[in-house]
Amino acid sequence: MTKQEFIDRLRAALNSSLAPSTVAEHVKYYEEYICSEMQKGKSEETVLNSLGDPRLIARTIIQTNTTEDGSNQESNYQSNYQAEHQKGYSAGGFQQTERRENGQVVKRFNMPGWAWILVVIVVLVLILSVIVSVLSFLAPILVPVVVIAFLVKLFRDWLN
Repeated sequence: MTKQEFIDRLRAALNSSLAPSTVAEHVKYYEEYICSEMQKGKSEETVLNSLGDPRLIARTIIQTNTTEDGSNQESNYQSNYQAEHQKGYSAGGFQQTERRENGQVVKRFNMPGWAWILVVIVVLVLILSVIVSVLSFLAPILVPVVVIAFLVKLFRDWLN
């Protein structure tokens, strides 16, 4: 594949999903990147092989430019990937969502209320079991110490 074929495939993959200004911006970036790597002495084939498939790059760019509700940031386009993504993670009441915060993609895993209650119960049972096991370990030591302390106090009170 040549540089021009790479750029053409990238542009074609992005055109159906993003606004023309965004497509132009990404295409320009990859054109400049390829040229700068070739100026460093790398062959066109080496640079293009390191980049990989332009359709996969386009998919990543489209995913990055997709908002939480599945619409494109610059238009109301719903990508096929987002629809499949939402379907795949919403089974059983659990849902994974993605949204952008400060230029970063933040993934959220939402659990239904019953799952949170179950998690809290399990954590409480674990905490109680640790407390009981520590007390059962210390009981043979603490019971005689407490009994002796009580007897000493009782004896002192009796002497006074």
